[in-house]
Amino acid sequence: FVCAVDQGNRLTKYPEGSFATGIFFYGNKKPATRNDVLGYNGNYFGLDAGKRIPYVEDKTEDDLNGQNRFLILTLIAIAKQLEAEDAYIEEATFDQPMKIVLAIGTPPGHIERLKSKYSKYFKNGKNTYAFTWNDKQYYIRIANVFVGSQGYAVMMAQLPEVEKVRNYPELYIIDIGGYTTDYIHLIDSSVSESGNNSVPYGVNDMINGIQSEVSRRHAFNITESAIEAILLGKDTGLNDDIVDEVKNQAEEYAINLIGKLNEKKLGVYGVPCIFMGGGSLLFHEQLVRSNKLNKHSVFVQDITANAKGYRNMALLALKDSMSAKAAKSQGSLAPSPAVQQKGGD
Repeated sequence: FVCAVDQGNRLTKYPEGSFATGIFFYGNKKPATRNDVLGYNGNYFGLDAGKRIPYVEDKTEDDLNGQNRFLILTLIAIAKQLEAEDAYIEEATFDQPMKIVLAIGTPPGHIERLKSKYSKYFKNGKNTYAFTWNDKQYYIRIANVFVGSQGYAVMMAQLPEVEKVRNYPELYIIDIGGYTTDYIHLIDSSVSESGNNSVPYGVNDMINGIQSEVSRRHAFNITESAIEAILLGKDTGLNDDIVDEVKNQAEEYAINLIGKLNEKKLGVYGVPCIFMGGGSLLFHEQLVRSNKLNKHSVFVQDITANAKGYRNMALLALKDSMSAKAAKSQGSLAPSPAVQQKGGD
């Protein structure tokens, strides 16, 4: 079974959903009145959007009170995916755990450096991960880890927006995340040797900037959820002047982001772009209204696109591996040329 997890610094995504990348540490006492609680190694953890993890480039190096929060979030995502796909194996035990392939990703500029490190870390020596999620016991062994390229995975996610532009000779994939905006340059559907990097400017910069301006100009402390609701066109009940302030600040952010991309020599006006990530949903209107993008650019609406792409990439790699093993096995069973020649005499 392939479990795919997009380990974002703002949201953790799996093919069927997402949740905030924030952990509350309960210690060794299980809370009596909370749902969505994970128990692991004698401690208990809950999801908390208000305790987002600061940007961590290498997810294996996160540590808080001796706990790797990205490992905890990954276990939660695995449990949620098994629940969503009705794939939980009740008969699994510590000695006979459920075996899975974990499909994850990194920004394209980090993949060569982090691929083997991630694989070794999450495999955990192929030891069993024993944990509980909402009082259900899980025994999981990560038999293999597939590490894909964040952003490029959208090309494997089978999404209608991507199919509209897939065959153009040149594309940019721009993934607007919480702390960074990652970009990939494609030529004839292949990743070019240059033009793939990150800009340290993401959704959190915009959220913090809007909160600061709204507080300064309107003496009001606006929440992150209210900002997101406004940008997604939802009714928040807030006064019109505050709503207008949020939209104006978001428009300024969008223009600044395009400027930073152009500083990196990205021709986003001349070349069609695939915008993805949480930021592409929040700033869709502002980015389009800027009139600084190629008219064929598309915006991926599915926040789980990377996770779906990782899963499909892993399934394809497994299929290729099985085909190669089958071909090798058939080759070893076939008579050698010398034997065949002897039989013909």
